[in-house]
Order: sequence, then C-alpha cells, then structure tokens
Amino acid sequence: MNDELIKKLQPGPGYYIVKPLPVEKSNSKITISNIKEDAYKKGEIIAVGGIEYNKNGEAIAPFFKIGDVVRYAFAGHEEIHEEAEVAHIVPFKQTLAKYL
Repeated sequence: MNDELIKKLQPGPGYYIVKPLPVEKSNSKITISNIKEDAYKKGEIIAVGGIEYNKNGEAIAPFFKIGDVVRYAFAGHEEIHEEAEVAHIVPFKQTLAKYL
C-alpha cells in the first residue's frame, strides 16, 4: 500500500493517525471472554497530533511515536479513505498498548 496521501495529513491535538494492520491468528490457549474479536485493531502509527489539554489545563502528551505498532479500540474513531488507502484517526485515550 502506498501511504503517501495519508502521510500528508496531520492529526489535531490528542489524536494519532493509524494504518490498520492484519491481526495474526494464534494457536494460543489464552482467551479473553466477552470481547468481540473486532472490537480492537492492530495498526502502525503514521502521524502524531500535538499535546492535548484536559479541562483542568493539564497537558496530555502522546505516549506513542511514529512507527510504533499499537492495539487500539475500534469504536469511536474516524476512518479516512484516500484512493485505495485506509487509515484511522484515533484519540490518544483509545490507543491501549504497544507491541514490543
């Protein structure tokens, strides 16, 4: 996938732009019950917005950086379609973990 059009976007404060990646299926015996399989997505951060401020004026800096592969909540984000490219605009708060 050519990400050039998507990479020209700059997210606003408090948001990442994430390129979705396929989630590998595992033969692991560990399961988490009561969570829909597609409630969370795996993706690579391709752009990072600026610092967000909460209602008390406290700064919320981005925790992850460009190139990090993260797990994020699928609900509550915007989807961008530029030609054949797809990306998600995800709030900092919905980006849950980084793959190591």
